[in-house]
Amino acid sequence: MPGTDGLYGLTKPMSNADMQKVIQNERRVELAFEEHRYWDVRRWKIAENVSNKTLHGMQITKLSPVTYNYQLVDIRTPVFEAPKWYLWPIPQSEIGKSFDLEQNPGW
Repeated sequence: MPGTDGLYGLTKPMSNADMQKVIQNERRVELAFEEHRYWDVRRWKIAENVSNKTLHGMQITKLSPVTYNYQLVDIRTPVFEAPKWYLWPIPQSEIGKSFDLEQNPGW
């Protein structure tokens, strides 16, 4: 978290929503390559906001032995169907064992 004032970018009067955004961003940065993000966005129910964005890649073209051209390219745009994909479907074999058990919404 950036900051040299001892508060690391935080402000003194901070609302719960603002603090939640700071914590979510800190987890996003610190745990970027530790496979926590998938579960975090579902637990916080923010997947439809952060997962439905176009994924980008970099096309690198060698122009000469020391010169390269870098071009941002669109890879694909994933689709997250909320609220359906926050819960997984219950297998039909399990639902058949109890009349009181219902399938998760959307499945």
